[in-house]
Amino acid sequence: MTTQTCHTEGCEIEAAFGTRTKPTWCETHIAEMFAERGLDLLETFARPTDHLLTRCRDCGCETHVRFEYVLGLGDRHGCGACRLRDSAEGARRVAAGQYEFPDLTPVDLDLVRSGADSNDYDYLGPLTDPSLTGDPHHVRCRTCKRLSAECAGDIASGCSCRVNAKRAQPVKRRERKLLRDSEDPATAWWAHHLNDAADWESAPLRGARVIWWRCPEEGHKFERKVNDMTGGHPNCPACREQRNEEHRALRRRYEGVMVSEVPELMALWDDEGDPATSPVVRNGDEWPYIFPCGRGHRRPRGVVDVLDDWCTSCRAIDSRLEGQAHREPGTPAAPLDPEIRAQWHQENSVPIEKVGANSRRMIRWLCQTCGHDWIQQPREREKRYRLLCPECNTKLGSLAAFYPELADQWAESNPTTPWHIVPNQRLDFTPTWVCPENSEHVWQATNVSRVSGSQCPQCRVPGKSRIELELFAAVRERFSSATSGTPISSPAFSRRRSWRPDIVVERDGGTPLVVEYDGAYWHASKVNLDREKSLDLLAAGYAVCRVREGELPSLAINNPQYMELRSHPTAVDVNRLATDFVAWVLGGFAQLAPGRPSTDERR
Repeated sequence: MTTQTCHTEGCEIEAAFGTRTKPTWCETHIAEMFAERGLDLLETFARPTDHLLTRCRDCGCETHVRFEYVLGLGDRHGCGACRLRDSAEGARRVAAGQYEFPDLTPVDLDLVRSGADSNDYDYLGPLTDPSLTGDPHHVRCRTCKRLSAECAGDIASGCSCRVNAKRAQPVKRRERKLLRDSEDPATAWWAHHLNDAADWESAPLRGARVIWWRCPEEGHKFERKVNDMTGGHPNCPACREQRNEEHRALRRRYEGVMVSEVPELMALWDDEGDPATSPVVRNGDEWPYIFPCGRGHRRPRGVVDVLDDWCTSCRAIDSRLEGQAHREPGTPAAPLDPEIRAQWHQENSVPIEKVGANSRRMIRWLCQTCGHDWIQQPREREKRYRLLCPECNTKLGSLAAFYPELADQWAESNPTTPWHIVPNQRLDFTPTWVCPENSEHVWQATNVSRVSGSQCPQCRVPGKSRIELELFAAVRERFSSATSGTPISSPAFSRRRSWRPDIVVERDGGTPLVVEYDGAYWHASKVNLDREKSLDLLAAGYAVCRVREGELPSLAINNPQYMELRSHPTAVDVNRLATDFVAWVLGGFAQLAPGRPSTDERR
């Protein structure tokens, strides 16, 4: 890795952190940048996103400040206490100029202390004497231990470390939804004769791959990213340009023409102005007037919308009705989160089916863990902290909720539970995990790496990729006798004495089976070896199925007990591959052909 040096001109000291394109600095100049903004750095710098303990050179207040925040200050003072103090004094000066008797009553410190305690803060004291409205107070978060200067209103909002932003449910890579498996309208636009079969096999529903499309109405062919065509109403650029040209011609036709001269517009005219002096188009721009639509909506519309019978109100109603058609009658548009739904208290008088995520009803909830019950609006449960239970302090969208299999491996020695963290949360410790296969295997790994698929380092099979292990598990579900990495020896082998296939299935009274997964990277230069291995196994009486990844060439083996399936490295569906394999076996190998594609590729 290339060592980066400090961005300051003339400094050749190694930088304290690495970046790709942004500037970076050494620890000495980072401390100077804090000092230029009135702060003494009291902790060793580690990362730009860390909160570092500082002391103000003016007021002596100690607070935690991020280096990224300091960079964004410009020439302003870096102490939050000083800024809040100056802001409050400025507000009082303005109030003194507006009111004869401005409010200079000191705040109730007991009330501020109580508010800090209820929002998980340790109250350290006021930073002004007397402490007036808007003045800062010194507090420390009990969760992240950060010191900060906050006014009473900000204390009521709690520390930002407790904010639990709503996220979509994390999706593992192998579960990524593909366009071919969706019901998106863009599938009807896919130009199969212009695109590679591998693109249809692997294109994600929200991918950025550029693909050929065919307009189903006019047959126009064009290229566009997948994510530009999915998720809504796909459109043809040629047809769109044709419509735009028609609209431009319409504007040119009615340039300078008055509404009274157009019978189609006069039939709908309901504006307060005089149609004889109201131009349809002036200087190339349509002038909107009140032309009620067929449903009676009185919205200003231009000539193009009127002649095209387009009404934004009608479109909004149709969209809403279309959305309602896809859900059961009487159910809310935004249903309750499944975790929240599970806490529904039986004493609620309203049916749960009638309550949505944005409801303002006061609903009673029950925590299944501690038995705590409370009353809260559903819409408030989805805000800021997003707590599963205010008594347990557990979080919605936690690691345990999204990944229960990882929660089972969470070690009791960890300082918190998987119900108190979210999957991609940055923690101040590295969690400890216990292997589900062998409780003596204990190791440390970040929650982010575990969510990404890392496993027990002692149980990991050497030389086996994640895809191979998943394919083996899928085959074993269908053939319980399947084994992985079993060596095979036979006098029929001509290249080697023994081979070690990826998957071997021995069947009582049936032809033994072999499944090989050929990754595009590792097998790019092994065509001859793969061919010789397959021929040896076929000579020994095995039926061989090879999954060839990406652009790997076919081995061109013409044998009734040999089959090739295709997969794409970014969209491997092991269950579909296993299903094709079983169909081939149960079919008695009769339908085999060299390089036979998978089920999806034959569609």
